[in-house]
Amino acid sequence: MVQVTLYGLVNSLKAAPTDSFTIKVLTSDGYYILSQQTGLSITTDCDYPCLTCTPGKPSSCLTCDKTSPFSLYLNNQCLHTCPSNYYTANYRCIQCDPVCATCAVGGSTCLSCYLNDYLSGNTCVRQCLPNVEVPVVNASGSFCQQCVAPCASCNQRPDKCTSCLTVGSL
Repeated sequence: MVQVTLYGLVNSLKAAPTDSFTIKVLTSDGYYILSQQTGLSITTDCDYPCLTCTPGKPSSCLTCDKTSPFSLYLNNQCLHTCPSNYYTANYRCIQCDPVCATCAVGGSTCLSCYLNDYLSGNTCVRQCLPNVEVPVVNASGSFCQQCVAPCASCNQRPDKCTSCLTVGSL
């Protein structure tokens, strides 16, 4: 009796239980020696799309199959996309800075803010800087827009000056 152990098998979404596969034994130069077609079965320790899992817990993923659509790891699960307040790095979902609704890689550069907050530069704030920025709310979100020249300070709109730049500073 010969026992063959196969390594590197991937538990694929496309795989289905079957008894219709063949193992062929060839010499190193490719000559056919033997084939086995019946009495074969392949089992995996982890449920798809887990590549590795907690021993005895096939659905508790430790890593995900990077070739699957569910390749992103978060809290023992493999996901297709990360939640909105997470960013993706090395096939892992990593939480953004708590003030950010969405963020760039690294987590501290906010791309959008939660309701009632404004994006000011790369962070989220409750209020825009008075006389320097004005709050703007539109389809793309809520953000602080700086006063525009010739305004040194503004109110309600970035071009509604409450004071003007001096001539030498233009």
